[in-house]
Amino acid sequence: MIAASRRMFAHIEPRGAALLGVLVVLVVAFGFLSDRFLDYDNMANLLLQSSITGIAAIGLSFVIMTAGIDLSAGSSMNLALVLAISIAGTAGTMEYTTQTNWVVYPVALIAGTALGCLNALAIIVLRLSPLIVTLATLSLYRGIALHLTGGREMLVFGSIREFGRGVAGIGIGYPVVAMFALAALATFLLRYVSIGRFVLAVGGSERSARENGIPTHRVLLFAYGFAGFAAAVAGLVLVGRVGAVNPDLGWQFEFTVITAVVLGGTSLLGGKGSIRGAIVAAVVLSTISNGLNLIGADPFIYDVIRGCVLLFAVVLDAAAQLRTPAIRTV
Repeated sequence: MIAASRRMFAHIEPRGAALLGVLVVLVVAFGFLSDRFLDYDNMANLLLQSSITGIAAIGLSFVIMTAGIDLSAGSSMNLALVLAISIAGTAGTMEYTTQTNWVVYPVALIAGTALGCLNALAIIVLRLSPLIVTLATLSLYRGIALHLTGGREMLVFGSIREFGRGVAGIGIGYPVVAMFALAALATFLLRYVSIGRFVLAVGGSERSARENGIPTHRVLLFAYGFAGFAAAVAGLVLVGRVGAVNPDLGWQFEFTVITAVVLGGTSLLGGKGSIRGAIVAAVVLSTISNGLNLIGADPFIYDVIRGCVLLFAVVLDAAAQLRTPAIRTV
């Protein structure tokens, strides 16, 4: 029993252990400050909130592992869902309502993947920085979505709500199950499939990867496409839970996701990443928002705290680079 415990904790890095420690401190602190925080319903809701960021963070981890960045995650989510609802929805009895069917899921996933691949193609063909390209598509994708909806909120019913609000047989929401399933897939790809190892190699040194025969362009297409796919899944969860597509869908979502990825242990310089860390970081960020809401904190303080956490994550990443420059996955 002791030996098994040692093996289990041997895989947890000091940074991961510290992040878990922060989570424990937050849970204890908010549990003390609010008598509702530790309620079962709130804990279940917190996990569901975490799944939205966690799912997107898993996908974006692949992009950042290649030493890239994607600032268009929130806009890709918005446009993918708008396209899916436009294609798979029918006008409702009230103005600005739509009834969806199961087709909304594959359309959203295909659209999200395609938008991510478009980012990669622009980076490859135009030979531009991922920062510049995705900053442009952040505005482009959101602008197209606003044009298609006329900037109006659209209430959605039908199949799209089943995923975001559904509960598995073990009492866990479908979104949480999806997050862990996607995490398992991502971990499998990074450890056992060549494309996953190529992602890390490209992030370590794109030039060396190319000289060793690694198809770097295909790797970038995969990484950005996977990020778009994950953003669409996160969008399906969010819209399913809220029951509406509004102009603010995904607004500044990319910064929360980037914070989770970097705070979780994925290096901004590429070549190293942690899927488990990204999930734990997503839970930490959701715990902060949930706890602040329950204790009645000033809503404007949320962005201040997110900004501080992002800055802390970047500083932590820079310090980690000085200590451990080797390529590594968790």
